[in-house]
Amino acid sequence: MSPHRIPWLVSDLPDAAALGPFLARIDAARVYSNNGPLVQELESVLAAMVQAYHPQAPAPFVVLASSGTTALHMAAAASGAPAGATGTVPSFTFPATAHALQHAGFQVELADVDAQTGTLSPTAVSTAAAGPVVPVAVFGSVLDTALWDNVAKATGRPVIIDAAASFPHQAPGQCCHVVVSFHATKPFGIGEGGALITADPAMADRARKLANFGFEDGVVHAVGLNAKMSELHAAVGLAQAQRWPDLAQARADLWTAYRDALPQNRIMSCLAGQAVAPANLVLDCGDHAVDAVQQHLSAHGIGSRRLYTPGLHQHPWRRRQDQPCPVTEHLADCLISLPFHTRLTRADVCSIATAVRGLFGA
Repeated sequence: MSPHRIPWLVSDLPDAAALGPFLARIDAARVYSNNGPLVQELESVLAAMVQAYHPQAPAPFVVLASSGTTALHMAAAASGAPAGATGTVPSFTFPATAHALQHAGFQVELADVDAQTGTLSPTAVSTAAAGPVVPVAVFGSVLDTALWDNVAKATGRPVIIDAAASFPHQAPGQCCHVVVSFHATKPFGIGEGGALITADPAMADRARKLANFGFEDGVVHAVGLNAKMSELHAAVGLAQAQRWPDLAQARADLWTAYRDALPQNRIMSCLAGQAVAPANLVLDCGDHAVDAVQQHLSAHGIGSRRLYTPGLHQHPWRRRQDQPCPVTEHLADCLISLPFHTRLTRADVCSIATAVRGLFGA
């Protein structure tokens, strides 16, 4: 339970009544895992959702996984990059991005990010390394797939966009792949789960086999893992997909209300111009100390959160292994996330905007 009158996050998942029909199907089939019928149906439903937002993009293939982290692990392992090669990950991200590559057998170099997009700049991608490149679509933003397709072609390195919170808005490119998370904190939440989304059927096939211990025709051809989604999680996903039009509209309305109420120059630039609602509403505190901003909001009963702080290069796990990342450090020190969830009322938005304007002015 949040101590704040307006909590930073309230997850919005299907209730028991919505889950009932799907659980009844599981009872009838007596199949609970191992690529069951609900998992297969959910993969088709999610692919159609992505296609609906991007009708001109290549038709996507979806491979479900037990989490966003295992989805990235299997995507990296299936990418064709040589084992032990060095992959490139932004320092401004959640640790799972780097962890997944390391568990898949790659070395990881952390790179600084672009101040406007909050993710890797294509100029930071070296042709000297051969491991996967993982730009991150921060806070539910949407990356330019044509740009990252060009990076993949120019460098010969696989590109996997970590779009953990951007489903279904982030489409894959012709070359670059996408991984997403369905954790309860995400806009399309099912409790726990993730997926690889790719336009490459061979990539999808490799990932699917790796997610099942590397089995093919009863024998193991590569070191795999158990990344399979259960039928119970797929049931939640199918129920959530039925709710998505209403959820998406509620988030779009909330995004419009916030943009009308908040100082536009305070919304993080990579989100401010975005047509679709992001996962998080992130403000740039500028010269104001973030701790003081949080205290101000808390005094008004408003929850907030600092995200991706400190940068990965500053964690003890990575310290002294990486080059300086001044932009990452700047973003970690000046960004704050406001409440952005479907349980907010218009009165809540007005209260939050009033508190923000009281601190930053118009």
